[in-house]
Amino acid sequence: KLILKEDRTFKFWVNKGHGSDFTEGLWKNIDDTLILKSRNLNKEDDISFALSSAKWIEFDDLKFRLRQGQLTELNGKNRKFKKTVE
Repeated sequence: KLILKEDRTFKFWVNKGHGSDFTEGLWKNIDDTLILKSRNLNKEDDISFALSSAKWIEFDDLKFRLRQGQLTELNGKNRKFKKTVE
């Protein structure tokens, strides 16, 4: 699941049984390309993740093409997103 907020922050996670892969950070849109960059973790974050079942994912300028309401990853993986409104 990917949530883009108006303040240019995002949250992304993949549920995996009792755990999940997770990241959050900043997004930008350049020429119909969505670019995601994860924030840096601090020591408090490291402790929180060690105690949880979540695994941090690092997005370093992960790029998606925005076209006709669909996101297509340009970095090689085949991630699929459903469009939802909250």
